Amino acid sequence: MLKGIILSKLLVSVFIFLFSFSAMACIPCAKDSVAFINTQVQPDFPPSYKSEESNGTVTFTVDVVGLGEIRNINILKMFPKDMPEEVMIKLINKSSYRLKAALEEKAFLPCAVKAQEFTFEFQLPQKIKFDIKLDL
Repeated sequence: MLKGIILSKLLVSVFIFLFSFSAMACIPCAKDSVAFINTQVQPDFPPSYKSEESNGTVTFTVDVVGLGEIRNINILKMFPKDMPEEVMIKLINKSSYRLKAALEEKAFLPCAVKAQEFTFEFQLPQKIKFDIKLDL
């Protein structure tokens, strides 16, 4: 009899414990969220690509959802224009992002940001120039 009472109280307490965690999981999404860049990786250009410019930039928009997952990459501007687009897509995908709710919405979770604009700056592989003067 005593074992039955202890077992039933234990089951009730386990049920309440599990139910309380699932109730806390229903936090609403923030209406105003902002995406930030955690880390920007360096572009991995093919060995054949060389540029006369020393620095490059790419401006793009992405949708950031969940724990920094990105979707809908849209490249707006690249400088210089002759950079390989697939290298820029890899650069954007390999970089990491995070979401943050607006200051007035601390009690809400940042769930998604649509069409957030970013600009990455990076160094480009250089063309090597030699000026040889031969005094013969």
